[in-house]
Amino acid sequence: MILISVAGGFVAGTLLFDNTSLAAVMAACMFPAPYLYLTVRSSTAAREEIEGLENTMSIITNAYAGNNDIIKAVETYVEEKNRYIPEHLRIPTPFDEFVSEIRFINPNVEHGLYRLAAKVKNRYFTEWVKTLILCHHDRRLKFALFPIIKAMNDAKSMQIESDSMMVKVWRDYLMTAGLMFSVIPMMRFSNAEWFSLLTKTAIGKFLIILMLLTALATAFYVMKATKPSNR
Repeated sequence: MILISVAGGFVAGTLLFDNTSLAAVMAACMFPAPYLYLTVRSSTAAREEIEGLENTMSIITNAYAGNNDIIKAVETYVEEKNRYIPEHLRIPTPFDEFVSEIRFINPNVEHGLYRLAAKVKNRYFTEWVKTLILCHHDRRLKFALFPIIKAMNDAKSMQIESDSMMVKVWRDYLMTAGLMFSVIPMMRFSNAEWFSLLTKTAIGKFLIILMLLTALATAFYVMKATKPSNR
C-alpha cells in the first residue's frame, strides 16, 4: 500500500505540476496515506467486532438465564456458532477455549472466567464476566447481566453516530483539499504563464510545497479530531 501510494503520488504530481521535483515532494507526502486510511477503517472493524461480541454475550446470557449453568450456556453459544461451519474451517475463539479448558484441563469455573476476561479487551465484557463470576456464587444475580448488555448496546449506538460524523468530516476535508489543488490544473489551461511561474520559479515551488505540507498536516489533524474512542 505504501509503494502504491508513493507511486500514485509521483504520477499524480507529474501530471499535476509537470515538474519532477514537485512530483517527488507529492510522493513523499503520500507516504503516510495507508496509515491514515487504515486508521479510519479501523473504526468500522472495531464496531463490527463489538457487534459480534455483544451478540455473543446476549446469547450466553439468555441461555444462562434459562438453565442456570454457565458452562452449558457457553456451550450453547459455541454449538450455535459452529453449527453451519465445516470443522476444518472453524476458528477457535476464547469461548471455545473456555469450554475446552473447563472440560479437559481445569474444572475451576471462576479461574476459567478470569482467563476468558483477559483474552477479550472490552470494558463491558470485563464487567459482564465479573458479574458472571458473582452469579457462579449466587444465581439470583443473573438478571444483573442484562443491564450490562443494554449499556453496551447504547454505547455502540453512540459510536455509530460518531463514526457517521467522522465520515462526513473526512468527506468535507477531501473535497476541500481537492478544490484547493484543482486550481493548479485549471490555471494550466486558462493561463499558461501563471502556471509556469507557479511550477518553475522558486517562490512558486515553495508555495506548492507549502500547500502539500499543509494538506498533510491537516490530514493528521482531522485524524486526531475524529480518532475512534476507546471501546
